[in-house]
Amino acid sequence: MAEARITVGVFSKALTASNPPSGCNTAGLVMPTFEYSHGVNDANGCSIIGGHVYRGKRLPILVGRYFFGDLCGGWVKSFRLQGVSQLICTDYTPEFGGLSAYHLLRRG
Repeated sequence: MAEARITVGVFSKALTASNPPSGCNTAGLVMPTFEYSHGVNDANGCSIIGGHVYRGKRLPILVGRYFFGDLCGGWVKSFRLQGVSQLICTDYTPEFGGLSAYHLLRRG
């Protein structure tokens, strides 16, 4: 993952959010599809836990949604791309009861 050596999300690794990147060479890098701010005092979370795209058959309404969570926030959310750039993000914390782990089955 070459991106992690140069950037963290849209920010150059050598810089901070208050000093946005200028001159960072991001040519050829794939930037994140989605990211979120931790917020003041980590109010929105502090540690994203990457998840998976649901491809199972038991819940067709969830097919194609990317599920992820935040360790400190204890929430589980998902998004689906609609078109090229529009994200439809949904909070599934009430349905799943918070975050504990992700597990993939052979069925998707």
